[in-house]
Amino acid sequence: KGPKLLKTIQTLDKHIMEKLAVKTYNVSEVFVVFETEQGKVDCLNGLATTGLSRLRNNKSVLPPERLFRGEHILSIRVPPEPSSVRWNDLDETFVVRAFQRTITSLITLAIVGATCVLVIHMRTKYGVVASALTITASTTIIPILLRLITRFESHEDEGSWQTSLYIKLTFALWVVSALLTAYITPFTDSLAYNKRALIPAMYTLFIAEMFKTPIIAVSDLYNNFKRHILGPRQLDQRRMNQKFQGAVYRLSARYTEMTKVLFMTFYYAFIFPPGFIFAGVTLGVTYWVDKFSLLRKWKREPLLDNQIAKMSRTYFFSAALAVYALMCAYNYAGFPFDNACKLSTTVSSQYVGTFNATRADGMPVNITVPSGSYNYKFCQQDMMKYSPFPAFPPIPQNQPAGSHWMTPGQSFTNVFGWACIGVLVFVFFLMFSVVAKSLYRFFFRPQHFAKPRPGVSFSDVPDITGYIPEFFIPGSLFPTLLCDVSKISESMIFWDDINDPSRNSHNAIYDIPGLYNEENEENVFSTIQYWPPEGKA
Repeated sequence: KGPKLLKTIQTLDKHIMEKLAVKTYNVSEVFVVFETEQGKVDCLNGLATTGLSRLRNNKSVLPPERLFRGEHILSIRVPPEPSSVRWNDLDETFVVRAFQRTITSLITLAIVGATCVLVIHMRTKYGVVASALTITASTTIIPILLRLITRFESHEDEGSWQTSLYIKLTFALWVVSALLTAYITPFTDSLAYNKRALIPAMYTLFIAEMFKTPIIAVSDLYNNFKRHILGPRQLDQRRMNQKFQGAVYRLSARYTEMTKVLFMTFYYAFIFPPGFIFAGVTLGVTYWVDKFSLLRKWKREPLLDNQIAKMSRTYFFSAALAVYALMCAYNYAGFPFDNACKLSTTVSSQYVGTFNATRADGMPVNITVPSGSYNYKFCQQDMMKYSPFPAFPPIPQNQPAGSHWMTPGQSFTNVFGWACIGVLVFVFFLMFSVVAKSLYRFFFRPQHFAKPRPGVSFSDVPDITGYIPEFFIPGSLFPTLLCDVSKISESMIFWDDINDPSRNSHNAIYDIPGLYNEENEENVFSTIQYWPPEGKA
């Protein structure tokens, strides 16, 4: 096998030299690190333009000396953390990225749709407990599938990729765990206590969520299997070390678990108040388990900016608050959830007695009608199902004529209804302000950036790293460098290999002799330069 493998490698080397070395590679991104924050702020202020000016390349908005080659406006921004840059995705165009995200979004919708069909089937055939357990299992499997799907998307940095994953995860789990349960539960079973009612389903869901995540995290079956079964049976030290790496975690998944529990609690808060207790216990246990995993089990992940936190705080937490106000108002207005309106007449004597009947779901019931009982008629108490539009706000004045079911004690519905409007208006302006800021930056030039902190220079920070192009190959212990790092300080690279301090064995420029040419301006590898400040060389 040795000679055959060597011949294959030589053939590939020749192919790369012939096909890639003669190809032209245009620069897609340039990263600049300043010695002082004042230098960074001066650059941002001096080159800042509106999005419209960059789109039209309106050269009149900047002096000629600030244009790239005197012809083009540069698009500048504060870059993400060095370890979070996805170097291989920087050259993808907007059209390609939009197409990729459209496809992955459609696949996400298909997965959610298939899950909904499965849950409805389990509830119809086996009951509410089976459907609740199916939902719990689905919320474990869906994140794995969505992570695999989102890998096909191109993003400039890890924060953007995880934000995309977070949006898909949150949408899928909110629909499956909260909205689907409400959809498949008959309105009249909202407060019932039978095997097809809503409350038993909520107990099953919340208890399953309380134990599922901690048990999966603490047991860590997959990684323990690698360490204790596969690891000792590897043929060499390098392969064994691969089996002893820490578990991979995603910040997007941790945020999703939190928002999912919070959304379920808010959605069913009026009908299932114990959900707040279950949610508090679940979030508390999850916090301690995640803290233990972060310190003891998880591997080091790229440093992220605040994209996920801003997305969650601005949109998802706000949406959960709006749903909380909306569902409390509609659920309070829909009490007592029996779709029956009392009439002023009493029942005829021919209906007095005990009768056998069958419910719409096929369950037999005994009905006793005593003498002097009042007549009732059907009235739709679910004000969200009014046609052609839901009743909004859900207040007594919006009850249909001749179908009034709200008691004088439900006068508090007015407070709920108008408070719901206030919360929705607040959430709308909160989200609109974010969109307005983006539109403002597109049409108006930013006036100032963050003020620099005096006294701290780049070279004074001992553990700071630079923007070093690299690519992580699955199964490798270290990333693969994509540039010549011989002329920069070793402290610029955030990882070390004690067996190879020079990191040459992890550098792609040495893989094929002759491919890297320092004098060639059209090099296939990235170029990195470092100019140390005076007195700190």
